[in-house]
Amino acid sequence: MTDFGFPKNLMPSLSCVCGNNPLILKEDGGNGFMTMEGKLVCPVCGQTFFILNGIVDFFSVQKDLGINKDTKVEMGVRDKQAPEYDKRLGERFEREIIPTFSAMDDLDGKTVVEYGSGTGRLTVELKEAEKVLAIDISKQSLHILRQKLISSGTKNVGLVWADVVNLRLAPFFFDSALSAQVYEHISTFVERLKFLYSVKRTLKPSGSLVLSAYHCDIRRKFKRKLKEGHHSSGIFFHYFRKSEIKREISAVFPKVRVTLIDISLPIIGGILRSLHLEKAISQIAGHIPVIKNLAHLVLVCATNDKFSVLSHSSFFITPLSRKYWFWFTKPFEFSGTAMTNFLSYDDSNLGGFHKKKGLTSIIDLNQTLELVWSGMRDKFMRKQIEKGERNGIKVTQSSNFKEFEILYRKFRRKYSLPQDRVSLFKKRSFIFSAYYGGKLIAGGLFLGDGINMRAYALASLRQSKSGRLREIVGQANRMVIWEAIKFAHNTGHKSFDLGGINPNSPNPHQVSLAEFKEAFGGTRCENYYYYKVYSPILRLWMRFRGFHNI
Repeated sequence: MTDFGFPKNLMPSLSCVCGNNPLILKEDGGNGFMTMEGKLVCPVCGQTFFILNGIVDFFSVQKDLGINKDTKVEMGVRDKQAPEYDKRLGERFEREIIPTFSAMDDLDGKTVVEYGSGTGRLTVELKEAEKVLAIDISKQSLHILRQKLISSGTKNVGLVWADVVNLRLAPFFFDSALSAQVYEHISTFVERLKFLYSVKRTLKPSGSLVLSAYHCDIRRKFKRKLKEGHHSSGIFFHYFRKSEIKREISAVFPKVRVTLIDISLPIIGGILRSLHLEKAISQIAGHIPVIKNLAHLVLVCATNDKFSVLSHSSFFITPLSRKYWFWFTKPFEFSGTAMTNFLSYDDSNLGGFHKKKGLTSIIDLNQTLELVWSGMRDKFMRKQIEKGERNGIKVTQSSNFKEFEILYRKFRRKYSLPQDRVSLFKKRSFIFSAYYGGKLIAGGLFLGDGINMRAYALASLRQSKSGRLREIVGQANRMVIWEAIKFAHNTGHKSFDLGGINPNSPNPHQVSLAEFKEAFGGTRCENYYYYKVYSPILRLWMRFRGFHNI
C-alpha cells in the first residue's frame, strides 16, 4: 500500500454535504497520522462518504443530491484534459502564479483551503503552510496531484473530490482560501454567491481569500467576443470586468482589492519569454493605465470579518463620528468608534451595553423550498403570489439602489414612519424589485451573511385608491418576499428573518404587518438590539435628544 492518505488533523475541517454536520471516521485503514481507506459517517443523517486511495469522495453524494449540467460537463472535460494540463499552462507560471502568491498573507504555520486545485499547479507551491485542503471536481486531476505529493514526500495535503459550489466545510477552520480560475466557470450569479458564502463561513474571522478569474480585456472587447458562453469543449465561461467582480465579491466580503495580472504583450510576447523578461515586463505593464487592460486575469484579495456597516455623522469629527452596525452576532467591545450597534438572536449581558428585546418571525431554510411553500399558514398568501405571476408582475434582483431608495422614502413619508439610512447598505445588501407595466410598484432590501438573511426594508406604491392597483401591489409585496426567500435558500442561507414583528402593538398598522409576515409560515423568535456609546460628545448629544439612560 502506498504511504499516502488523508491527514487526520484535517478531518475536523470536513462536514456533511447534506446538512453541514461534523463527520465521524469509521473503518480507518491507515496509521495514526493519515487514512488511506475508510468511511466518514454523518451522525445526524447517516450519510456515508468513502475515502479511497487517500482521497475523500463527496462528489458521489453531491451527484445524487443534484448537480447542474454545466458542472457535469466541466468534470468530464477536466478529466480528459488532466494529463496535458500542466504542459498547456506551464508558460504562464511567472505571469500568474508568482503574483497570486505575492497577494497571499504569510502562510507559515497556516491552514489553507484551495478550491479547484486541479493537477496541483498552485498546490505544490504551498510549501510553507502547515495544512492544506485541496478540492477539485476532476478525479483524474486529483490522482495526478496525488502522484506529485507522493513523489515529493508531502504529507500535509488532504485531497477532496467535490463540487466546490455545493461543498460545506467546518466553520472558522481555515486561515486562508485560494481559488485560481474557478470562479469564471460557475454559471450563475446565485451559484457564485453560494460559493462565496461557503468560503466566508469556513474562514476564520480575520481570514483572507485570494481568487483569480478571466478578465474581459480590451482585445476581447475590440474583437466583440462573447463575455459569457461556452468554450468549444463545452465548459461554461464568464469574463469579468474589474468593477463587476469587485461588486459581486463585495456583497459577501467587506474588504476587497482587485488587480490585473497575467499581462502578455501582442507580437513580442514570445521574444520576451525567450529572453526570460516576461515576468518583469508583465509587472511593469500592470502599472501602465492602457497596457494593463491587456491582462488575462483579475486577481481578487478579500478579507473576512463579521457583517458590519460603518456610518459617519457629518456634524462630528472623525473618529468620534464612527458608528458601526453589526448583524447576526453577539455584542462585543469595539474600541476606536463613537458607537456600536448589534442585532443578535442571543440574549447577552455585557457591561455598558444597552439591550432591547423584540420579536421576529424566522423561516427554517434547512427544509426544501417545496416545504417552505406548503408551510405558509394562509392559502390566500400562495394564491396571491400565483395570481400576481398570472397578472404579469415581474420580480427581479435589482442593482438600481436609487430607484428603491426613492420608493422607500415615499412609502415611509406616506405612513409617517421613521426613515432608516438604507444607503448604508448599498454595497452589502440585495434588492428585489417588483414591476407592473414597466413601473416599480414594490421592493425590498435584504441583508445576508451566508447563514441568516433578514428583510431590512420593505416598501410599495400606495398612492392610488384604485381597488385593482391595490390588489396588484399586495400581490407584488408577497412576491418580493417569496423571491428573497428562494434566493436565500439557493445561496445556502440557513434561515430567513422576516425583519421583526410587533403583534401586540397599539398601532393597527404594526399588527397588520405582523399578521402579513407571520403568514409566510415562520416561527416566532426573540431578537435583541444592543448598543454602546463610547464618545462623550455623542453621549451628551443623545441625552439632549431624549435618551436619558445613556
